[in-house]
Amino acid sequence: SEHQIRRSPATDLLGTIELNYEIIKGLKIAGNYQYEQAHGLGTSFADQYSYMARDYVNRFTQLQNNKVEYIIPVGGILDKSTSLMHANNLRGTLSFDRSFGKHMITAIAGAEMRDARQESNNNRFYGYNPDNLTFGNIDYKTSYPTVITGAKDYVPNSQTLSETVTRFVSQFANAAYSFDNRYTLSGSLRRDASNLFGLKTNDQWNPFWSAGAAWKISNEKFFNTGLVSYLNLRTSYGFSGNIDPAMVAVNTIAFSSPSVFTGDPSAAFVNFYNPLLRWETSKMLNIALDFRTKNNRVVGALEFYHKWGRNLFGQAPIDLTTGVNTSMQRNVANMHGQGWDLELTTKNIDHTHLKWNSTLNMSQYKDVIDDYLISRTLAQQYVNVATPPISGIKGKPVYAIYSYKWAGLDPNTGEAQGYLNGEVSKDYTAITGTGTKEEDLNYHGSAIPTLFGNLQNSVSYKDFSFQIGITYKLGYWFRRSSINYTNLFNSGKGHSDYAYRWQNPGDELITDIPVNPYTTNSNRDRFYEGASVLVEKGDHIRLQYINFGYDLPTFKGFKRLHIYINIQNIGILWKANKAGIDPDFNLGSGRTIVPRSYSVGIKTSI
Repeated sequence: SEHQIRRSPATDLLGTIELNYEIIKGLKIAGNYQYEQAHGLGTSFADQYSYMARDYVNRFTQLQNNKVEYIIPVGGILDKSTSLMHANNLRGTLSFDRSFGKHMITAIAGAEMRDARQESNNNRFYGYNPDNLTFGNIDYKTSYPTVITGAKDYVPNSQTLSETVTRFVSQFANAAYSFDNRYTLSGSLRRDASNLFGLKTNDQWNPFWSAGAAWKISNEKFFNTGLVSYLNLRTSYGFSGNIDPAMVAVNTIAFSSPSVFTGDPSAAFVNFYNPLLRWETSKMLNIALDFRTKNNRVVGALEFYHKWGRNLFGQAPIDLTTGVNTSMQRNVANMHGQGWDLELTTKNIDHTHLKWNSTLNMSQYKDVIDDYLISRTLAQQYVNVATPPISGIKGKPVYAIYSYKWAGLDPNTGEAQGYLNGEVSKDYTAITGTGTKEEDLNYHGSAIPTLFGNLQNSVSYKDFSFQIGITYKLGYWFRRSSINYTNLFNSGKGHSDYAYRWQNPGDELITDIPVNPYTTNSNRDRFYEGASVLVEKGDHIRLQYINFGYDLPTFKGFKRLHIYINIQNIGILWKANKAGIDPDFNLGSGRTIVPRSYSVGIKTSI
């Protein structure tokens, strides 16, 4: 908008000093220091003709004895924010890398420390005049009746100050031993800590480790095949973790601006001590096979993995007997997942002038909830229209699609129908409330793709080149959007489905769009938005990009001149749903559609 301008310039200064020294052959010591300073300045100015400034001025304008009193002075509104970050990072390592005949040892050990301080402040100036840099004074302590409703309100005060200091310390060691370029054993240890206020030193630290082994089968004497030139089997098992910076050993509070009611300083609890909070941990087992055929005609890797997540974090209510009605960070879930990844590159044609290479990436992944400690009392908590919530149901995927059972449209009135206690019903309040349990819902499947990847092809002939990229996502479900009559009447937000709504008896045979009732009913719309009739398969294949290139004849002083044309986000080649919807950019997903883009350019090297 020409009346509202936002600017946010930022600078980032990064400096590094590194020292290396070889003590003896193969043994090196190194030190690294890094300093970073980032500064940001945000400015948002709404001039006196902007909707924002006029709205604030009008909202708090007072009429007394036919006289106008402007609580917020006429003029613009200026918001200014500044942020500053200082970070110091110090790292020291001792490494060893040397071979002894058939033996090879590689090892590194070290420590790292980081200190980061972040400061920010925000200010708002009402009645701001950019010509002479003046602004008005505001009474934030008095409430005023607003023009539209007459309800009393306070002028928003946007002044804030914040400062955060975080410190991390890490100790680590990695080592690998190889024998005869056939067998390899490796291991790693890591110990991390941070400045978790109030915790004992031992509680601030947590050790992580991993171990692995590899066997180059192709280097064995018994391996004698002309088809496969390289074959390597590897496996690893590791343990890692995560800590919540809010983990504290005492209740903590944050101070804020003085109370608008009394003018006294105010504060609120921001963290509650949870003596049972533990590190969030993750264990993973990998088994992989790397392979190459003769002349690298086929190069690939196949990897299987299994992952266990324990003591996962989540917001859960505090026991109400404590007298505090809020939530806190707790260890609320356990889960496990497994899958495989395939990477495959092939040389389909490899002649002097004509070349054709293909690369296939394919991944399969499924996860399952083992335990979930947050109780849910209503089935509607499993049916979130905008974003699929964590299912929280043992034996089901972490993110899953559930829906209310659909009984079609009423043939007489065109209203949506569901089920209540096994019977067809239009009691939307009961269906979306206490009348429906989790077991009464339809379970469709995972809300995230369980099989996904891409296929890339590259063809070149003499000076011409062509690349095409295709992506795919399979094995999942999504909920499409539709008309919401409450939103239509309250805010004018419509949907193209409105054109296909039920209007006359018999329409229920050709449409699932409910009749326009000319009334608002949030429970009715909540049921329809969460009904199974709006759940679709998300499987699709997308043409992601196409590149054309040509190497121009070189001129004096240039080694290469390459002209190219690129097209991105071309469109869907196939989709499983019959509604004609792009699952990645369904209106209910909240994601903005990425437009198709075209670019032309020249690359050169001298």
